Amino acid sequence: METLEVRHFNKYEYWIIENRKMFLKNRKYIESLIWAIALCGLYALPIQEGPSLCLFKWVGFSHCPGCGLGHAIHHALHFEFALSWQDHILGIPATVILLIQIAKTFIKNKTHSYGPANAYDVERIAAR
Repeated sequence: METLEVRHFNKYEYWIIENRKMFLKNRKYIESLIWAIALCGLYALPIQEGPSLCLFKWVGFSHCPGCGLGHAIHHALHFEFALSWQDHILGIPATVILLIQIAKTFIKNKTHSYGPANAYDVERIAAR
């Protein structure tokens, strides 16, 4: 007869297990939270001339397709659409898309069906 070994978790392991459960349960809110924090940071971004954060410019490329996008989003959030358009053409659409993605998280959409939740649902649907 085999004996089963009981494993006891320390406080750190238990915390990781519980937070993983919470993360998996609320993972759709994590992305929106990250985008909201990023937009708040871009809203508060002081526009100034100085060293560039662009990796392409650090490496030595003269043109970067993303340069000015942060400033464009900043201007779009401040409703300065002409300045946003001058800094980067995709600044306004990027801002709108990010705001829509954040809003979609909190709007319940009941039209999506991702299939049966368990085997009982499969049997019940097949019996129809």
